[in-house]
Amino acid sequence: MQVPLSLIAPSPTPVRTAWDEERMEELAQSIREQGVIVPIKVRPLLDIDACPEHGLDWLDGYYEHYNRDTGQNEACRECFENVNRVEWVAEADEEGATRLPHGPLFEIVYGHRRVEAARRAGLTDIEATLEGLDNQDALLQALIENVQREDMTDFDEGRAYAMMRDVYGLEVDEIARRVGKSAPTISQHIRLIGTPAASVLEQSVSTSKLEASPVDVANALRRNIPDPDTQRAVAQKIIDEGLGREQYRRVIEAVAVAPSGEARKRLLEWEYSPVLHDPEHVKERAREHGAHDPLYHAPAPAKQKQWEETPEVKQAVQGVLEATKRWNTLMDSVRTMADVGKLAPESRQFLAHRARKLAQALTTWADELEVKDGN
Repeated sequence: MQVPLSLIAPSPTPVRTAWDEERMEELAQSIREQGVIVPIKVRPLLDIDACPEHGLDWLDGYYEHYNRDTGQNEACRECFENVNRVEWVAEADEEGATRLPHGPLFEIVYGHRRVEAARRAGLTDIEATLEGLDNQDALLQALIENVQREDMTDFDEGRAYAMMRDVYGLEVDEIARRVGKSAPTISQHIRLIGTPAASVLEQSVSTSKLEASPVDVANALRRNIPDPDTQRAVAQKIIDEGLGREQYRRVIEAVAVAPSGEARKRLLEWEYSPVLHDPEHVKERAREHGAHDPLYHAPAPAKQKQWEETPEVKQAVQGVLEATKRWNTLMDSVRTMADVGKLAPESRQFLAHRARKLAQALTTWADELEVKDGN
């Protein structure tokens, strides 16, 4: 049935807190061309309903309808009762006085975006279904209908699932069944809105500054960093530098294993580096220098000069890091073999000789890199 937009009020508890303006304009243009394809759902604000025979024709303030069989206008009891439950005001127009309802008669259950887009498209009426629902049932229907749409933000979803759980007492498995998603997905979204960095992450989503999934970022922060302030600081760094999945995970893990507050501070200050923010590198320096690592008390190298590394350079640096990890694994394996007597004396002497030569070469290389870093 067609319902005048002027008689529709928004829900006081909308599921969506914001919408994308570009997509809203696209929807408005689609409605201009094709109309509203999927009806919205509204509920009456008063004890009113659609007449089984005449629908909402009584919204003009009258209850008499033309009877084709008799050729006369006849009163309809259903329309009469609806008219009598509404407060009316008279408004003068070119044809005389017109009766109008005093204020909205219907409240949106779901379809807020379609109503807004219809108004922007210049429509005066919108296709709607009418159902008498109490506050809780209306909210539950709105939650279930909205979370199945693709353009819901992760935060709106999280709040919706939390309301289903807290207001209606639904278990996570039951929520998952009703909305057609997995139980872990429901749980992750509920935890998202409770993470200390939620406000930082949500603001970045609304401004399209976060390239990574807020759910994944929040999960990684929660698992690795217990301090709320540090979580917020790391989230801000991820947003400001536009870090991808692999990059932000390395930063989070590096901050988590930092040996001191000064080390955490510097790791947050420094621009992302595949070396400085490698958690294995941070742990190795912690074993070597403890909490008083001179690296974290020196001027921040990443802030002194902005480097544009080519993909070839980045690949080479990553290759060195991976080779170092493989070398450490091999050393542990050979050390174990030597301890249990599986390594021949000749092999031990040969490996010791090569290890010393490699150590000398690596020391020389490290000295050269440190000298060039200052230029």
